[in-house]
Amino acid sequence: MTTGSDASALPTDAAAAAPEAVSAQGSRLGRRIMHGSAMTIIGFGGAQALRLGGNLVLAKLLMPEAFGLMALVTMLVVGLKLFSDIGIGQSILRSPRGDDPVFLDTAWSLDLVRGFGLWIIACLLAWPMARFYQIPELVLIIQVAAAILAITGFEPTRVDTAARHLQLGRVTLFDLLSQIAATVVMITLAWWTGSVWSLVAGQLLGAGLRLYLMSRHLPGPANRFRIEGRAARELLHFGKWIFLSTVAGFLVAQGDKLILSTFLSLEMLGIYNIGYTLASVPLMLGGHWSGA
Repeated sequence: MTTGSDASALPTDAAAAAPEAVSAQGSRLGRRIMHGSAMTIIGFGGAQALRLGGNLVLAKLLMPEAFGLMALVTMLVVGLKLFSDIGIGQSILRSPRGDDPVFLDTAWSLDLVRGFGLWIIACLLAWPMARFYQIPELVLIIQVAAAILAITGFEPTRVDTAARHLQLGRVTLFDLLSQIAATVVMITLAWWTGSVWSLVAGQLLGAGLRLYLMSRHLPGPANRFRIEGRAARELLHFGKWIFLSTVAGFLVAQGDKLILSTFLSLEMLGIYNIGYTLASVPLMLGGHWSGA
């Protein structure tokens, strides 16, 4: 039988245990935040080191014109992605429904439709762009290289779920593995063919490998195509606030190439692109680490 003194002690014990539970929970969250930040820094640093090393080797194997062509292709692909960005990843991170399978499937479905739509638009824009720059071979290069838009449209929302829960170990590993594979393919094909197609093939293979690794080896249910009206409205409503920032991001990242491509030769544009890429790596690393 519980005595009066025992009963009066129970609330006191519970009150004493509550701060300890909160402290333990905060400690676990702090460790997850530190681990997630470390994974982000490692992944970004490794990616930039690969980018720097790969471009140094490729600059020796390929003519500057190849980098000029890829600068034009990248400008179009990045522009299409940014100008159609609706912030699906950010929506999953912030939404109270961020772990709801229906919400996640809707986000994945919208991204899939967007990816294929952008690929079709890129294929249609290839002809006027090739005519404007008077480079007939640019048509096929754009149409093939822009397939990366469709490939990334299949990316599972498990990547965003991992970021939401600060479980970034596998995502970081798969990012690095896919970039290593892409770099090896680019260098091998550049040495063998000396063609701009080595850059296209490397990018597509890297994107395909990343998709395979993320789809097969991240925990969680697979996405399926379905669109719920309420979830779609939430995603699109949030996405409209992303538009202005993505326009500014495009002008910062690609504005120089957009202007220079109108009066530089393909060779000089390629030389500029190589120099810009090599010079930007330490700046990006410094900025990322100082902001981590």
